[in-house]
Amino acid sequence: MLARKLVLTLSLFTAGIGTALADAHTISYGAKAAALGATITLAGQDFVMVRIPFRTFTGEKYYIFAPAPVEELFGGSISVITSHDTRAFSPNININNVPARVSVSDTRSYSLSGDIGTDATFLVQAAASVSITLKIGQTLVSLAASVGKPPGFTSFETNEEVGAAYNIVPFAAFASYTDPLQQVKAVNDYIDYIRIVAL
Repeated sequence: MLARKLVLTLSLFTAGIGTALADAHTISYGAKAAALGATITLAGQDFVMVRIPFRTFTGEKYYIFAPAPVEELFGGSISVITSHDTRAFSPNININNVPARVSVSDTRSYSLSGDIGTDATFLVQAAASVSITLKIGQTLVSLAASVGKPPGFTSFETNEEVGAAYNIVPFAAFASYTDPLQQVKAVNDYIDYIRIVAL
C-alpha cells in the first residue's frame, strides 16, 4: 500500500536558490573572536567553531576556522570544497584579508506532500543562507551556511495536516510569513567568525 502512495512535493521559493540579494541585504565583514570548540548561537541556531584543513592546487596548506552548524537530533556537518580555477576572480568583500565572493539569500518554501487528495501535509519554512567563495592563488575555497525561521531542520512556520483538501489556502498562516531579517543578520554574522590560516 505504501509503495503505491504518490508523494509529491511542490516547492515555491520567494527567491531563487543562490540568488544574490545585494540590494536587499548588505554584506559586511567585521572579525569576531571565538575559541576553538566554542558554541556560538546565531538567531537561535547553534554552531561550534572548528578548524578544517585543506591544500591548495599549488601545494600550500591552510585551515579554515569556521562555525559548523549543530542540531540536537541530527548532529552537525560542514563541507569545505576546493576547486582549481585560474580565471579572473571578482570579489565583493574581503574575509580575513582574503578576497571573497559572498551572496546572501532569504527564501521560503511552501510544500504540499503525502497522498494528495487523501492524506497530505502543508509545510512552510523560511531560511536565510550564505554562500562563500574565497580565492587563494589558483584555488577557490567554498562553503555555505543556513539559518531557518524558526531555527532547526524540523521547525516550520506552518506544519498542518490538510487531509483530503485540494484548497490549501485556508491553512496558510500569512501573518507569520515575514521577511526573515533576524536570520539574514545571522548569516551575515556567520561570515565574521571565518578565518583562513596558513600552516
